Amino acid sequence: MRTGFKTAITAILLSTSAIWQGAEAQNDALGYFPDRASLHKELWESYAYVTSGEINPNVIDWTIQFASAYGREDLIQDVVARYVSQPCISEDPFDPEKIREAVKAHQVAIINETHHSPDDRQRILEMVPIFAEEGFTYYAAETFQDGVATDGNKTGLDAGFYSTEPFHGRLLRELARLGFEFVPFEARLTDRVDGDRRILREQVQAQNIIDRILKENPEAKILIHVGWAHAFEIPEDEHGMAWMAQRLKEKSGIDPLTISQTFCRAAGDKAVLIRSDSEGGEDKLYATDLAIGAAGWSFTDGRPTWHRRLGFQPVPVPAVLRDDDLPVIVEAMPEGADELTVPDDRLLIAPGESHVLMLPEGTYELFSFTQAGQMRGPVRIEVNSVAK
Repeated sequence: MRTGFKTAITAILLSTSAIWQGAEAQNDALGYFPDRASLHKELWESYAYVTSGEINPNVIDWTIQFASAYGREDLIQDVVARYVSQPCISEDPFDPEKIREAVKAHQVAIINETHHSPDDRQRILEMVPIFAEEGFTYYAAETFQDGVATDGNKTGLDAGFYSTEPFHGRLLRELARLGFEFVPFEARLTDRVDGDRRILREQVQAQNIIDRILKENPEAKILIHVGWAHAFEIPEDEHGMAWMAQRLKEKSGIDPLTISQTFCRAAGDKAVLIRSDSEGGEDKLYATDLAIGAAGWSFTDGRPTWHRRLGFQPVPVPAVLRDDDLPVIVEAMPEGADELTVPDDRLLIAPGESHVLMLPEGTYELFSFTQAGQMRGPVRIEVNSVAK
């Protein structure tokens, strides 16, 4: 893209909304989206920030994390690479079947993710059948809104903040298909609470798991999906911050299986399994029982290469959905889906860019949206798998 043109686009986007800088605003933002328009507003705000040239490299807030929700991990790769930079020693290829015995031995499992990495969610999706086969029936996720329980399992845009990303949407649909009951456990803190908000959030999250599941069903088998250090069973640093997993263990007396996806980075192009010292691991795993070291990102046609390893096919954005002067958000919806369905792919693409949609086999309706909300489409397409 021409530099002057990119600067002009960024200026337009920045002029419409202020970029979040404080913790209170983030707390307000981590709600849910009642409709597509409210989500798109946040996506445009994130895009404005990550293309502004003014990213704070020391902070990964929701504006950075949301880049994956519109398919633009390529815009944040230099920033996020430093956050999981320790190289893994293990070369044991990750296979979901390798965690089965650990899953079988525990009543509660807590697995984390980096919120900017859909590949973490894909690995959880690959592990979900193991949990289901071993009797797990509850799924609790960070930032779920309360309606996921009262209104039945929600798998759409209104389920929660992070579940608007396409791979998270796939994960929720698979969990619902397998019969998991969704449980919100997020701490809804107001601006008027006293004390350290980080500590209060961990306390409330742990207590919500107890109050909303274990009090009524003390034998319940629960899969808890969190971000970053919430899965740690020991304090993270010299300040002694006790995270949700540690607090839940102490309050309930249940020793959870904890799995980190934020511990180290695999050397090759595939994830590796990290075991504890007591099981012969060499990586000095210290805060969780197991870890999965993800591979670093690489890109083809602007999209993460690992999509192709799943069998997804590259689909160029039809010209009729693009704008000559402005970027657009393109969404690939399963045929017949309603407006709240999380699309199978979402891509924010600017004039002059050649990024592609990445889709599994199926029939889709493609739509595009300008920042002003102008919609084009649908364009109906068929995606066929390629025989290997």
